[in-house]
Amino acid sequence: LLNFRKSGDQDGFIGDFSAKTQLTRDIYQLKLRTTPGGGLFEASIDHDVESNTFSTKVRKK
Repeated sequence: LLNFRKSGDQDGFIGDFSAKTQLTRDIYQLKLRTTPGGGLFEASIDHDVESNTFSTKVRKK
């Protein structure tokens, strides 16, 4: 997350939004359409940056 820390100039028009947060996880959202048939599939994939592993949950409706 970015956080307002201070003004980056004397007039206060430019903000300093620096962050030192280490990201350890990415979330990707994929949407696929198949042909023929036009099937539409969606998936969310978690990426653990430290171990470089990917995972997803399978749900049945």
